[in-house]
Order: sequence, then structure tokens, then C-alpha cells
Amino acid sequence: IIPGNRFEQTSVLLTHTMQSKGDLVVATYTDTGIAYAKKEAFLVGTVAEMNIPYQYDIHFGFPLSEVVLTPTDDGISVYIPPIRMLSDSFTVTSDVSKNDFWHLLNENSYQQIINRQTEACRNSYLNSNEYRQETCNAACKALSSSLREWSGDENLPLTCLEKETPAK
Repeated sequence: IIPGNRFEQTSVLLTHTMQSKGDLVVATYTDTGIAYAKKEAFLVGTVAEMNIPYQYDIHFGFPLSEVVLTPTDDGISVYIPPIRMLSDSFTVTSDVSKNDFWHLLNENSYQQIINRQTEACRNSYLNSNEYRQETCNAACKALSSSLREWSGDENLPLTCLEKETPAK
């Protein structure tokens, strides 16, 4: 009389918007991993544990409107604004493995683990000079290549610098 696990499902789209950004995404990093969390109890040991497979994506760039081109005696200086995080996302990629016989893990525990792992992933990039420099180099290479292509001069001398936008 009652069908198995089948539900009739519908949805209604409430809003749909598009916003023009003008940001140049110069680097996207993708990490995959497993977030592992456990709860220990005195004299008992591990009472709950969870493994959450994930993918973390982070996008770096800057607003194109903040790029400044300045002619010099020997070419063009390209000033790019400081690289910043444009967006990031954390996705659970497959089934979560959990053992919570002694201490039940609820949705709040699960969300806390995901939030802490997302923050740890984000901070590993935001606090790294290596990633910042690598992203800055990618931005300079992309802009230089585009400017040379647009100008029709593959030998156009360009200097690319990351710093605060100079006064116009």
C-alpha cells in the first residue's frame, strides 16, 4: 500500500539573478581529502568517529577595474591590485563513514566538522606566501600575454608589479 522509498518531488524557483563582476580569476586550486574526527572518553577510548571525503576549491584573482597601465620609456608597467580570494567551496564527495555506537553524532556535529575543515583549508591558502606569489605570477603572465596579443606586438616590453594601485 505504501510505496518503498520513492517520493514525488517538485521544486519552485523563487529567485534568479545575474550580477556582472569584472573579476579576473587567475588561479583555482582544488584539493581532495578526508576529514577525520573522533571523540574520546576517559577510560573508554574512542566513542565516536567520522570520516568525511571532500573536495575543496578556492579561486584567487582581482577586479579588472583596479589594473593600471602606465607607459614608461621602455614599455608599459602593469600594476595589479593585491591578489584576493574571490570564492571557495567545500563539497562532500561520497558517503560519510561514521562509527557512533557509544556517542551519537548528530547533524550539528557533522556540520561543525565540515566548518572546521573548510576553515583549515581556506587558512592554509590565505596564510601561504608561496600560493600568493604563485598566483601573482600567474596573473602577470596572463595579463602580459593578453596585452601582447591585443597590441599585435609579441615583443612589447612589459613590467608587471603587484602593489596598491597608484594614484591616477
